[in-house]
Amino acid sequence: MKEIISRPIGLDIISDQIDNIADNPLLYRQLGVPSFIVQLDKGEGRSTIIKYAVERFKGAKFLNFDSGRKDFLEITFDGSYTQYETMMHLIENSKDYSNHFERVLSMDITKIASHSQERHYIDLINSAPYFCQYGCMFFWLPFNAKTNELELANKLKNAVGNNNLLHIIPESYTNESITQISESMLSNLGIDSVNASKLSGHIGSVCTSVKDASTASGIIYRQFCFGNDISEINTDDVKKYIIN
Repeated sequence: MKEIISRPIGLDIISDQIDNIADNPLLYRQLGVPSFIVQLDKGEGRSTIIKYAVERFKGAKFLNFDSGRKDFLEITFDGSYTQYETMMHLIENSKDYSNHFERVLSMDITKIASHSQERHYIDLINSAPYFCQYGCMFFWLPFNAKTNELELANKLKNAVGNNNLLHIIPESYTNESITQISESMLSNLGIDSVNASKLSGHIGSVCTSVKDASTASGIIYRQFCFGNDISEINTDDVKKYIIN
């Protein structure tokens, strides 16, 4: 059964950019494929954004998703040159029939940033224009990026060009968006709509991150599976879940 991909909740800045591209595919074929540096912590919606971009781009027939290969690649660099080479080979072996990678490519470059004098740091900067020319790149950094991480971001922008590599810092999640995300999580886990609505309100009033909301939702689900009465769970309980 095909997964239904909805617009990410609480991430309007990057979602608007994706929608703009998908709504104007002819324009962006002429201007060039935009790519992104996004400051968003791991576990806070990165994969959701990637899947949404793929869904919108496929629907707009933007980029090349007809090769039969996976629609996107997600790579997290560990900072070592050996692993960097392995990941580059993975990309090389995932090219389309045109001999270019023309889909969506996601790279967490956080740990590369501390190796500015090393070969793979320089190679990443030199390779970025090629990747961004044919596919849509998402370079990920933490929300509160360090100085060396921002330096790498600026070097990538200079290499690719500011117009084709956009640096985005998404808005912080609001209580309302965390509540909506939590309700969706609980519903997807099989929690009935009444309890999902009530419990997500408790989660949204306590949690400030998707990661914490996911933790709380998971604990509630386990209690549900054990036959416990989850309707009695309150805000104080949720606080304990994310602290423990």
